[in-house]
Amino acid sequence: MACNRDGTDTLFDVEKIWFADMRVDLTIGAKAATISASALKSLGDLYVCFFNRIPEASGLGYWIDQVSAGASLASVGNNFYNVGVQSGSPGYSASMTNADFVRLLYGNLGRKGSFAPSSGDIDYWAGQLTSGAITHGALVLAIVGGVRSYANDPTWGWMTSLLDKKGDVGHYFAVKSGLSYQIDSDNIAQCTAIAAAVTHTSIDAAIALIGVTDGFTLLQGG
Repeated sequence: MACNRDGTDTLFDVEKIWFADMRVDLTIGAKAATISASALKSLGDLYVCFFNRIPEASGLGYWIDQVSAGASLASVGNNFYNVGVQSGSPGYSASMTNADFVRLLYGNLGRKGSFAPSSGDIDYWAGQLTSGAITHGALVLAIVGGVRSYANDPTWGWMTSLLDKKGDVGHYFAVKSGLSYQIDSDNIAQCTAIAAAVTHTSIDAAIALIGVTDGFTLLQGG
């Protein structure tokens, strides 16, 4: 590793870098290339829909490995749901009903207040879960598909834009920059805060929270 007094380092044959509060995974880009671009995007969607946060490189890398090894996106989503219930993540509890989960999901997609889903929508998806017709992971993927179908809709197009922008920020943070926080609780708190800073019209505040711009370049070589 060659160090520069002005603060620029050129790194050779290095996979990970540790800082006081963050770490950088220089292998995540190559790992992400082992699955399709659509699958990678769907993994980011799962983070947003289940927990309303962007992924960090360490966690996303784990799930990329699972998908690369043959796990379905729906099964990954089921794991997310189980983690949420078992850990008591915000909005989750061991006693939550299927209707509670559907409301949480819609809320994480921005459907709150005057945009909240109808009771009919809630009851329909809750009934699908209760009957076993669909799993929690498959439900999320189905609803995400619906959200993306609104891309050019004058009333609901903002939902597509919001989901896409959170996905873009997550990709920038976890894949392009390879970033994770050193402490697991910080990954949850900070990645939630970054997602909350995204609006359907702008990612500027979220990028500012990340604090890493394209001017910070990590060079890999042999």
